[in-house]
Amino acid sequence: MVRHKPSSLVVIVAVTTLLALSAGSASASDKSITFTKTITPPRTTSFDISWVENSTGKYFLADRTNKAVDLVDATTDTFRGYIGQGVFVGRIPPARCAGGGNTCSGPDGVLTDDAGLVWVGDGDSTIKVLHPTPNTGAAALIKTIKTDPRGKFRADELSYDPADQLILIANDAEGFLTFIDVKSQRVAGHFYYSDNTLGATPSIPGHPTAGNGLEQSVWVPQTGLFYQAVPANSPLTVGFIDVFDPLTEKLVDSFPMPGCDNGPTGLALGPNQKFLGACDNGAASVEVRHGQRHKFLPDVAGADEIWFNPGDHNFYLGIGGPPAKLGVVDANNNHVVTVISGKGGHSVAAYAGNNHIFDPDRNGIGIDVFQSSP
Repeated sequence: MVRHKPSSLVVIVAVTTLLALSAGSASASDKSITFTKTITPPRTTSFDISWVENSTGKYFLADRTNKAVDLVDATTDTFRGYIGQGVFVGRIPPARCAGGGNTCSGPDGVLTDDAGLVWVGDGDSTIKVLHPTPNTGAAALIKTIKTDPRGKFRADELSYDPADQLILIANDAEGFLTFIDVKSQRVAGHFYYSDNTLGATPSIPGHPTAGNGLEQSVWVPQTGLFYQAVPANSPLTVGFIDVFDPLTEKLVDSFPMPGCDNGPTGLALGPNQKFLGACDNGAASVEVRHGQRHKFLPDVAGADEIWFNPGDHNFYLGIGGPPAKLGVVDANNNHVVTVISGKGGHSVAAYAGNNHIFDPDRNGIGIDVFQSSP
């Protein structure tokens, strides 16, 4: 992901002395989110998406500074080491990348499959499959999969369909999606938007992106479908969410997102069959079945990654800023619980087992950990 977003006009007030000193301030009416510690190492100033494997209590962070995936034991908030260090392209300076630094940098999106293998998008249009054993360097690399032989820029956000054992990953700067068979670790198919830069024949003529790349996708077990965030290039275009059948790789629906400035980018599924999508001017709650907008939340503007934690039924929003903020939304009623200003960045994930929230700090300090409690 990693898009530069304008700061939102959010009024922040203090919650506790500890929180104010350690991670900024939060709404005085709510004291349920408290800062606990900063995990260091790792020290990274350039990172992308993070992921928690709730079945094992592992937290993974795509760390460009160290050219690795950082592994943290989320049950004890302990750094365990680097996975695949050295196999990724790392942080590429803008001067060396025709599309800008983030377009060529990696690692990017990250998740794990049912077997515990780590799937990571990289800046060279590949997805890398890793064994989760830390500090083994290149020996952790199981396979490198090129999303398309013509691809030059990063393979970015991805999602996993455990029912059909498929992964969907977006080449955001080049305008195409790749379906990958998890069992064979081979490309199963593509969807090419009509404005793709590869020269590929469009999968559907006259169906371009909205001009601002491709962002997070989500697989929804209740429908068995993939939902792909296609952000707007505001004010010129309207963003939308494309819906794909994993087995046919066909576009089956598309939900327009008017009023979601330069979004949706981050996208997460909560309870009650509703997504929360990130926009420059807020966050939009959207019905899964037909795409109707349920509610708009301007107080959590400018987020990148959004994570739903089933342990406390909160959405967490990584707001890159400046200033960096952590947004917290009650997913049951789409009420903004608090916005914590200070440390952090655009990446966030939470472990349901203890309701710890992991918010890496882009100043290279470490990973800030927060505790959610009743």
